[in-house]
Amino acid sequence: MKKLLSVLLVVIIAGSVWYFFIKDFNYIVRFEANHAKGTVHKALSLWKANAYDGVDSVYIQNSDPFTDLEQKVWLKDHALTYRWKIKTINDSVSKVVAYIKDDENSVKRNWEVIFGNSEFVDLNLQLLQKISGGINVLNERYTIQQSDSIQYVESRHCAYISLESSITNKAQTMMNNIQVITSYLKSNNIPISDDPFLQVTSIDFDNDKMTFDFCFPVTKSSRYPQSQKVSFKDVEGFNALKATYYGNYSRSDHAWFRLMEIAERKQVEINQLPIEIYRDDPHNTPNELSWQADVFMPLK
Repeated sequence: MKKLLSVLLVVIIAGSVWYFFIKDFNYIVRFEANHAKGTVHKALSLWKANAYDGVDSVYIQNSDPFTDLEQKVWLKDHALTYRWKIKTINDSVSKVVAYIKDDENSVKRNWEVIFGNSEFVDLNLQLLQKISGGINVLNERYTIQQSDSIQYVESRHCAYISLESSITNKAQTMMNNIQVITSYLKSNNIPISDDPFLQVTSIDFDNDKMTFDFCFPVTKSSRYPQSQKVSFKDVEGFNALKATYYGNYSRSDHAWFRLMEIAERKQVEINQLPIEIYRDDPHNTPNELSWQADVFMPLK
């Protein structure tokens, strides 16, 4: 009996030391998001201080797209660390876990969590409810129709300009530069033979940066006048995973994340350099949810 009590005492002491002094969080919140984990990671990364009452500032300390994110958060004078873990449930649903720590009063917060009725817990629960609600409402801004089958994308010749921007601002960057390429084609009587498209040439998810070619298909010819800004190239045919995206083109990267989930589930190797073909001119269609882009993720 004494031996059993000694073992229990050691377990209790060890557990208490771990709970109060070793574990690196005070509180855990879990929820599901109806998005691929890349979409969830991006939404959390773009979370701004002024988006929620009581949040004075937010900045990223560490990030590992698309599964981990650590942020420093000042919430009503509390200096907190938020560590997010994001896991795939299926292609369009993710499990999100937030590990929350008060950096200045960790032991005190652990006591409060045990006994309940904690302002610390209430503040963070209210904030997490708003964050999770904000993530899930993204479904109202776009729809994605995905395909599990491998599709072949035909080769094409195009006039293009090379651009760089943040991933978030790629659509605005195209709009700001579209006149460069369309004016060149119009002034030289070069007809556009198919829908315009974007071909990603490099991407940095950690820092929200990308380079891409903004392309307009044209008939191949050696007689086109030279230009300092507009170039021509062949885009070779390739096999790809496909998703059809409906919504503002500034958010079409959500389709990339969905295709990445499909590739992971199917254990298919891909080049994370998608091509987007734009089927609708936003100037002609005011309803964003009807704008269609066919999104292709090339296979290696």
